[in-house]
Amino acid sequence: MKYILWLTLIFAWGCTESERYETLSGDWTCVSWTSEARSGNQCNNNVFFHFERDKTYHSNIGGQIDTGTYWVDNRFIAFDPNEKLKIKVEVIQLQSDTLSFYMNNSGIREKMVLTKTESSQ
Repeated sequence: MKYILWLTLIFAWGCTESERYETLSGDWTCVSWTSEARSGNQCNNNVFFHFERDKTYHSNIGGQIDTGTYWVDNRFIAFDPNEKLKIKVEVIQLQSDTLSFYMNNSGIREKMVLTKTESSQ
């Protein structure tokens, strides 16, 4: 009986992880980027993410383009951009049309909210 429960938990966790990657895949646009240190929205229509199902991504944040790999778990998305340091953000919400997370910018907590573009839904 213990083995059946254990296999059920492993299977459920694997499906959940797969669903997270499926939900993330596509194009996302920043709608809100707020900081405890700065007032106002920092998106300025120039923050975009594209996630692939094969766990690669492309991003454009204020004209700075990054490409690399990513992975997800229950509470975090970790980014491993090519030739840069890894970044980990804490997911607040991940739904089919909304992704929000907290990130740390030199000790200052920031919150970013993205929406999935219609062509990706």
